[in-house]
Amino acid sequence: MKENKEIMTEARWAIQENFGKCIAATFIFIVLETISFGSDFFSYAASYLVLGEESEYVELVRILGSFLITLVLGVIPFGFSAFFLALAENSVLSVNSLFVGYKSVGTFLKTIWLGVVENFLLSCWSLLLVVPGIMKWYSFSMSYFVRLDNPELDAFDTLRESEWMMRGNKIRLLKLQLRFIGWYLLAFVVVWILVSAFLVASGGWELGFSAGPLSVVFAGILISPYYYAAKAKFYLELKSDDCVEEVPAEDAKTESN
Repeated sequence: MKENKEIMTEARWAIQENFGKCIAATFIFIVLETISFGSDFFSYAASYLVLGEESEYVELVRILGSFLITLVLGVIPFGFSAFFLALAENSVLSVNSLFVGYKSVGTFLKTIWLGVVENFLLSCWSLLLVVPGIMKWYSFSMSYFVRLDNPELDAFDTLRESEWMMRGNKIRLLKLQLRFIGWYLLAFVVVWILVSAFLVASGGWELGFSAGPLSVVFAGILISPYYYAAKAKFYLELKSDDCVEEVPAEDAKTESN
């Protein structure tokens, strides 16, 4: 298997050739994930504006709205994985890959079910201890890629396949992730300096204090494509290793004779 440094180099070259699409896909992904995580707030605000504060249905609409937003946007991470898998494979790249989970009712339901099963199992393992939960998270970290390559598998088989691929590779993935800490900090500092200078020049020092949160978001938009492209390349390396079957010693001797 290739070294992490080589994987990151290949990911960087792939991004450079499709930088605009990567940034656009990441921006859309972050916006939709923000809406998903804030679904309770958005559904409450909508119900309050439409029904009014005194309506007895505000709480019911808030709960239903939050559930529907989370459900509908639950397949976006799957589409984000599809986008970067296509990038890693040098396939035709389109931002529309973000919405591949909506391709059909069957695809949508199977993707949602995979997420439900995965999160349920992770919660069960995390109840034991933190470390087993983290280890299981790494075991399931390739599940969306496996699902994309093997749409016929059910949720449990997909997770088992991911777990099998990650045997002996969890620490390798962790080391790959740790390499991005420096890149993120560098991006954050550079963006913070630029954003601070712009805000101070525009409206004084008061606006300069808001540079921190903005820098976190912009640094994430810049570095996330690099990380997810590297993760997709990492998966392809695992996949290529899986395809190599060792010939038993007796069979090899027979073939040589």
